[in-house]
Amino acid sequence: MEKLNSELRQYNYMLSEIDNLYHEIAVKSEISDSVQCILYIVYDKGNRCLQSDIYKQSGISRQTVNSAIKQLEQEDMVYL
Repeated sequence: MEKLNSELRQYNYMLSEIDNLYHEIAVKSEISDSVQCILYIVYDKGNRCLQSDIYKQSGISRQTVNSAIKQLEQEDMVYL
């Protein structure tokens, strides 16, 4: 059991480090973490990415996804 706890702590630490790296990239790119996540999902899904795909895969609320998509569209980064 102690080994499992140790492995879980190590996993959580690595996950936190990865999240921090992605956050730093978003900050340097001058975009929000949500927008960055959405862009990764759109890239991964390709041309047929639905907004429902984005909020299901990301855990981001529908309202935030909708607002971010509108912002990206205004900036000519995505096309609906």
